[in-house]
Amino acid sequence: MSTNDPSQTNGMILVVDDTIANLRLLIALLEAAGYSANGAADGETALMICENKPPELILLDVRMPEMDGFEVCHRLKLNEKTRNIPVIFISALDDVDDKVKGFEVGAVDYITKPFRSNEVLARVSSHISLFRMRQEIEQANIKLRELDKLKSLFIASMSHELRTPLNSIIGFSCILLQGISGELSPQQKDDVQRINRSGKHLLDLISEVIDISKIEAGRVEVSPQQVSLQELIQEAVDNMLPMAKEKNMVIKIRTDASPQIVTDHKYLLQCLLNLLSNAIKYSVQGTVQIHVHSENDHIQIAVEDNGIGISEENITRVFDAFERLENHIKLQAGGTGLGLYLTKKIVTELLQGKIDAKSQENVGSTFSLYIPHTLAARQVDTDELNQTESSRPL
Repeated sequence: MSTNDPSQTNGMILVVDDTIANLRLLIALLEAAGYSANGAADGETALMICENKPPELILLDVRMPEMDGFEVCHRLKLNEKTRNIPVIFISALDDVDDKVKGFEVGAVDYITKPFRSNEVLARVSSHISLFRMRQEIEQANIKLRELDKLKSLFIASMSHELRTPLNSIIGFSCILLQGISGELSPQQKDDVQRINRSGKHLLDLISEVIDISKIEAGRVEVSPQQVSLQELIQEAVDNMLPMAKEKNMVIKIRTDASPQIVTDHKYLLQCLLNLLSNAIKYSVQGTVQIHVHSENDHIQIAVEDNGIGISEENITRVFDAFERLENHIKLQAGGTGLGLYLTKKIVTELLQGKIDAKSQENVGSTFSLYIPHTLAARQVDTDELNQTESSRPL
């Protein structure tokens, strides 16, 4: 008698056939090939066996009394416990419609009687291997999801520990630059300014990594509410005016619609601030324009600049993480390389919209947000969730 321990055999197989001679023949063939084989003469028995001890493969006769093979397979696929077990139909029928129906109810293969032993064993071996590979992949995915969740929780829990000393560095360097503790020499002032800039850059990077980690872990809560698009855009412009004035740039709003939409005010504002910040940062001078256009199911918000532009071969990379395309203006402008990546994450995963970019070198770029008129509410896990920081240019 063969063992029922799958680790000691080539695989556990259930043979279902109402013809006892066929049942015995297949079981003997499989056991001789090193498989652990069990048999059932009817559909109900087969379903009970699968429920109690799921096999790795089922050889299933099509024509059986009371419950045929199609119904057995259908019921197996409805059960969470047995739905992934591969089923190979075995039938004396060679009708195309029967084969099609078999695949429609979930079978992975079809063998016609009278069968040849080497064909049965070849198909069994192939599908057992595929089944085990899928199980290994699924187990690996489960472990990866667990590790990813642990990573996200670690990053979230470390946010205060990382931000607190950096805020102190930034704060005290500002005090030194203001001369409150005494005047600094030109060299000292330059050194402290470098400390201040580096601290702010590192704080931005940490904040963006934390935000991305929370979104990827599905641990960010969105709050759909009635939002005046006109007021939100004006708020974004007002926030960016000091930065624009430093470069003698103008921000203009051109709109054919200023609707009320239902979305998350904070996250939409954060995306718009990021696009405006980039448009100003990567332009030498000129105008940044915000275009608003209303469609049936969404609002398009486009931010257009006349800056350095992006080459055709690089445009597809602008939304990649840590992507900062080489350019002398970009080197001067700084940045973490995560701003557009985070913006895309927010737009697609939180705001249920999309974002695209069009650009031409030395002419300018246009980044467009496509936001639905109504953001559907969703359930999120907010346990141990640190509140995402207020909207800020990235």
